[in-house]
Amino acid sequence: MKQIRYSILTLALLVVLSSCTEDKFTPETGNTKVELLPAETFAIEDSYFYLPVHQIESSNTATKVGIELLSSTGTDINGNPYECKDDSTLIFTSKEIYVGPNSGENSDTCSYFEVRLPDYRAIDELSIEVRLVGDNLGDNTTMTYTFKSVEQYRMDGIFQTYGEYDAGDQGMVAIDGQIIISTTEDPLVYGISVTGENPQEFTAERFINRLVINSANTYVASDGYEWNIFQYDGTNIIGATSVELVFLNDNEFIATSGFFAGYVNEEGYYAIASILSPGGQGGRVR
Repeated sequence: MKQIRYSILTLALLVVLSSCTEDKFTPETGNTKVELLPAETFAIEDSYFYLPVHQIESSNTATKVGIELLSSTGTDINGNPYECKDDSTLIFTSKEIYVGPNSGENSDTCSYFEVRLPDYRAIDELSIEVRLVGDNLGDNTTMTYTFKSVEQYRMDGIFQTYGEYDAGDQGMVAIDGQIIISTTEDPLVYGISVTGENPQEFTAERFINRLVINSANTYVASDGYEWNIFQYDGTNIIGATSVELVFLNDNEFIATSGFFAGYVNEEGYYAIASILSPGGQGGRVR
């Protein structure tokens, strides 16, 4: 009998909670008109942005309103045309929101449509035109918003590395090498060459001004040598799955995780072509 009693009490509690939840997330609505608000250029540093909308006069109720994408135009970080596609490269978290209520005491009171740009890392500049949809609209129902990337440095080119390696009895040995970085059709993917044979011996992904090289693969050169890119902690080669280069400007990068490029020789040892301790730098040759 106790089990039955507790079950009935639990059911009653769930009903109460359900009623509270419904009241909380379904605000009382009215017919107060709403408008879009202008916004300064959005800096592209993350994938989420917020488009402001407000009631044009004070009210005690909220107004339900929708939004739609009319058009877009822009360029990606390689200078190619970039156009958003609704629900794909531009996603509204919700296309309907409740705006207000507005007490009238603070003219800045507003609500927001949350927008996500999944390809934000690939966008250099973007303009979108949106329109409010609903029965209670003011005059400013369409608005153009502009998104502009923070400065993104040029990554493609030939870079020289200047590193040292402790060769035991030989002491510290200076080892200079080159890395060739090239663009691909995907503005977020780059090719890495350490032999000069193939522009995509390894691949890397761009994160604003960070380049993360996939070091999980091995490149077999035309002479049969197996080349690798690994992390280097200043003493040991680390077989990690990624190596990070952070660009300081168009012409310099630092290897935050250290950098090793080389191949396995006939004796089964690594021959070093390029090496940098963590924080070591590379500079543009051209």
